Amino acid sequence: MNEHLTDQDIIAFVEASDMSPETMELLSRVTTHMVRCEKCLERVKAVQRLYGQLPMKEKEKEFAKEKGKAKLTETYEL
Repeated sequence: MNEHLTDQDIIAFVEASDMSPETMELLSRVTTHMVRCEKCLERVKAVQRLYGQLPMKEKEKEFAKEKGKAKLTETYEL
């Protein structure tokens, strides 16, 4: 296999949160590729580990404050 997943494909795969046709196509394409490509599988795992280490709750509160919606995150603790 001479083509690998792009960084954008990997990030979109890790961040996928909806079931739109475009997202489902991406999930299928990336998953199919990872089955055949150890290098891309390892890259996806590395990004997943990185995302798992990010303090998302704090980042979401920070974003909400910037957008003037602090009450939303205070009401619905993440």
